[in-house]
Amino acid sequence: MADYNNIKDPNKIYENQILKIPLKAENLPNKYIVKKGDTLIKIAKVYGKDWKEIYDKNKAVIGNNPNVIKPGQILYI
Repeated sequence: MADYNNIKDPNKIYENQILKIPLKAENLPNKYIVKKGDTLIKIAKVYGKDWKEIYDKNKAVIGNNPNVIKPGQILYI
C-alpha cells in the first residue's frame, strides 16, 4: 500500500488522507479493469464478445465516446 500510494514512511498516515487500494480482476467476477493500451475491441476479443455489447453495458462509465476508455475503469463484461 505504501508503494502504491507513494508514501515514504508507511508508519505515517494522516487523518482524512486518501489512499488508493489496488484491485485485482480475479476478485471482480464478470468485470474487467481497464489497463493502459486497452481498447473495447481488444477486451471484447479476449472475452469472445462484441465490443458494442460491452460498450452498451458500460455507457455510464465510459461516456459517449466508445473510443476513450481509461486505465482503472471497471467494466462489466
